[in-house]
Amino acid sequence: MSGYSSDRDRGRDRGFGAPRFGGSRAGPLSGKKFGNPGEKLVKKKWNLDELPKFEKNFYQEHPDLARRTAQEVETYRRSKEVTVRGHNCPKPVLNFYEANFPANVMDVIARQNFTEPTAIQAQGWPVALSGLDMVGVAQTGSGKTLSYLLPAIVHINHQPFLERGDGPICLVLAPTRELAQQVQQVAAEYCRACRLKSTCIYGGAPKGPQIRDLERGVEICIATPGRLIDFLECGKTNLRRTTYLVLDEADRMLDMGFEPQIRKIVDQIRPDRQTLMWSATWPKEVRQLAEDFLKDYIHINIGALELSANHNILQIVDVCHDVEKDEKLIRLMEEIMSEKENKTIVFVETKRRCDELTRKMRRDGWPAMGIHGDKSQQERDWVLNEFKHGKAPILIATDVASRGLDVEDVKFVINYDYPNSSEDYIHRIGRTARSTKTGTAYTFFTPNNIKQVSDLISVLREANQAINPKLLQLVEDRGSGALEHYVHCLDLVNKKLPYGLAQIGVCFHPVSETKQTPDGVKSQSIGEKTEASLVWFTSARTASQWLDFWLRHRLLWWRKFAVSPSNFSSSDCQDEEGRKGNKLYYNFPWGKEPIETLWNLEDRELLHMYPGNVSQLYGRDGRKNVVPSVLSINGDLDRGMLAYLYDSFQLTENSFTRKKNLHRKVLKLHPCLAPIKVALDMGRGPTVELRQVCQGLFNELLENGISVWPGYLETAQSSLEQLYSKYDEMSILFTVLITEATLENGLIHLRSRDTTMKEMMHISKKATPPEFVWTVPKERHLDAGGQSGKWSGGRSFWKQIQTLLKELSHADQCGRKTHASRGPSQ
Repeated sequence: MSGYSSDRDRGRDRGFGAPRFGGSRAGPLSGKKFGNPGEKLVKKKWNLDELPKFEKNFYQEHPDLARRTAQEVETYRRSKEVTVRGHNCPKPVLNFYEANFPANVMDVIARQNFTEPTAIQAQGWPVALSGLDMVGVAQTGSGKTLSYLLPAIVHINHQPFLERGDGPICLVLAPTRELAQQVQQVAAEYCRACRLKSTCIYGGAPKGPQIRDLERGVEICIATPGRLIDFLECGKTNLRRTTYLVLDEADRMLDMGFEPQIRKIVDQIRPDRQTLMWSATWPKEVRQLAEDFLKDYIHINIGALELSANHNILQIVDVCHDVEKDEKLIRLMEEIMSEKENKTIVFVETKRRCDELTRKMRRDGWPAMGIHGDKSQQERDWVLNEFKHGKAPILIATDVASRGLDVEDVKFVINYDYPNSSEDYIHRIGRTARSTKTGTAYTFFTPNNIKQVSDLISVLREANQAINPKLLQLVEDRGSGALEHYVHCLDLVNKKLPYGLAQIGVCFHPVSETKQTPDGVKSQSIGEKTEASLVWFTSARTASQWLDFWLRHRLLWWRKFAVSPSNFSSSDCQDEEGRKGNKLYYNFPWGKEPIETLWNLEDRELLHMYPGNVSQLYGRDGRKNVVPSVLSINGDLDRGMLAYLYDSFQLTENSFTRKKNLHRKVLKLHPCLAPIKVALDMGRGPTVELRQVCQGLFNELLENGISVWPGYLETAQSSLEQLYSKYDEMSILFTVLITEATLENGLIHLRSRDTTMKEMMHISKKATPPEFVWTVPKERHLDAGGQSGKWSGGRSFWKQIQTLLKELSHADQCGRKTHASRGPSQ
């Protein structure tokens, strides 16, 4: 006997020498890196008449199931919140024996002490065994893996044996290494019992062992898209025999940008395959993918049709500020670690935060380990193993672990940083309460997350959770612009601080309605509507001059980019409450549209919010004539960028492709307003620290050739002292509005250091050495403790803008030359 342990293995041994399976004998993989994954893969032209026939319907309805009435079936589906769409959907199986799985599969199920199928298994197994295409939408921890693996084993057992050069019969695509490995762990146990072979191929691990598995032949291949494309391009495997395709966590794969790779892979598989798509959400992108890949599919949804959280999870939301998170986390961990079951995942937003928080907690004696995408595969595997076995019960992770990380006994999830969307929030907290267990999710929610507050409240209400009153207050405050950032403003009034303290805040409102152009044609809404509010202390006599100043400033800023300055104009406006403002318009080819609106709200908003503090509101070092005022600037800034681009290129660039690429580059930066707050001491001049921060930021941007847009950064050839004097007249030292991407790439340190009112008060009381001159050293800045540290501005972001500015400058110069050559008459 040849040493193979199964009848199927003996069937493979045809006397050929190794390698026998998975591709050619072309030698080792090329070390060449391909810029466009899958570019060497040619879409196959399939002729179904020439393809060998295969069976995919193996379902035999059990007699007990056949006797079940339609009413009983409907009662079961309602009790399990199962929604089915599609024609001729089989009845769900209520017990394992009704699925008619092979005896060796039933033996493994019995060893694992499963009592009954989960809802997605009960309805999914009959559909998959019938050879039908299907989409399964269910929350995490619902048993989706076995829903497609067990029918895959039945499917494989009815196919001919693999021959030399054959690829896998079943292909499972997964978005991450962790999920692929977990699927492989489940598959391995059933494959051993059924005398089948499976392998897992993913990036970040040596290719050699994975290639050997493919060459020896595997019926089931679990793969991430990138590594699979590498092997397909190099001929190390093929998908000619693949007749059972699984797309696991399809929504996550699309989120991670794998759609082009998925399409390249699917093009290599025969079109009459059976395809099963699994997802935790059902957005339009996933629906489109299903329409493209599946034929006459059955759609199975478990739970609410809208995105919802697991009802077995207790969700607790703590509304706080960023500076309070560390202290709250420590108190929370003290309570959690006193529990018998205390395995906890702490989610953070960035890899840097993950490393910093892990170091801090380990330094303080907590058994914590961190995991994120930049760690090596070997380290990630080791960390997960330590966590799973309880040696390190605290795992600090980025979203790399928010989906597909299947650890049964996670009891707590902590959202240290709130994610960017409610979908990610649901996937994060879904790491606890797996299967039928219970768990608890704690979330730190700050005013900076106000964009997601409505979605979060909807998730909590759907899950019948108690809602923190502070969350509801954030919703009310959101309608008043960014004034929720100014709660501490009144306290500052009574601190007798120097005159002229200014603060900038921001809030975001998505554009929901479709605007009508003057000619009645609907115009496409681009991006988000952004609102920024500015609070300052001034006298009643000069308050009315602010609106005129900012209007002139914004018009000048827009017009400096325009080929024809007359394309930008403004007009007075008034809202229903009688507040006066000004609108800035741009004359698009299809008509004139507003791009920004400036409102002078004066003191009425603050008086409305704090009616009991009128005397305190007006009191300022005993001077009753000083009042806090509010200026609101809002507009569709992405539409403003479109205006800028149209002006910059309509006469200077004839290439449609180049123009389109430049549009995409600028819009990709997504210019949303973000706050930097600066204190001003008009009596003694700005403090040393603030002067350093402002000059450091100013020099950093100038060194990189960046004029921040949209924003209010002075780049004129004037001394910094002249700049200070100019802003002193208006009670503001330095006002900078930069993009969110900039903050995310490092400038957040400025924001976190200088925007809390407590720190600003502390700074403003420090003395200023006379005639202080400071030059920012390159690659340096002041950290939160006032000490020198590494400047962390994102160089990749600077490089993007530098490249873009060079292209804009080149296009502008060409345009001026062209314009000059045409002569005055043109």
